[in-house]
Amino acid sequence: MELISKGAEADIYKGRWAGLDAIYKVRASKPYMISELDERLRRERTVREARMMLAARQVVPTPFIFYVGNSIIVMEDVGRRRLKEELGNKPTEARILGEYLGRLHSVGIMHGDPNTSNVIFNESSNRWYIIDFGLSLHTRRFEDFATDVHLVNEVFIVQHQEVYEEAFRSFLDGYSSVTENAGLIVEKVKEIERRGRYARRRSFIF
Repeated sequence: MELISKGAEADIYKGRWAGLDAIYKVRASKPYMISELDERLRRERTVREARMMLAARQVVPTPFIFYVGNSIIVMEDVGRRRLKEELGNKPTEARILGEYLGRLHSVGIMHGDPNTSNVIFNESSNRWYIIDFGLSLHTRRFEDFATDVHLVNEVFIVQHQEVYEEAFRSFLDGYSSVTENAGLIVEKVKEIERRGRYARRRSFIF
């Protein structure tokens, strides 16, 4: 297998599964933790992520899961073309992230890490996929959904400054088009902003 990404929680490998291109997400052991606790946490987080992916798949495209082990998820390889690289020339493509996040929120799923690196275009199916549900959870709290939206705003500010306004407006258009309570969630985002919970560089667009 080929290591393609190394993260704080998991390493990502490209390989094969039953003759198909596959991605292996492996939660590495943490030597500073008690081994029994480390194994249990990795198992629980892996199973939870797989379940969240399956739930999300009912409303948005996610990679097909081939196998789930104690600390490994083997899934469909949907490609490397990330939304992050597209926004510089096509800021209105941000609408797709808005639509996908809105659909997830409408069925009570908080993504937890909604950024433009986690939306990938698959050439064979000609559609965008959303990935990485390691921080996802089932919820009906507007504040959880608002936190997702706030995180998207922060990503756009930091990573897409040159197209920030058009990209974020496109995101909000997509989000509002599929989310019944979009207005209430946006108000909750404003409340989060007023409380100063997160570091900021510029004001939120509305």
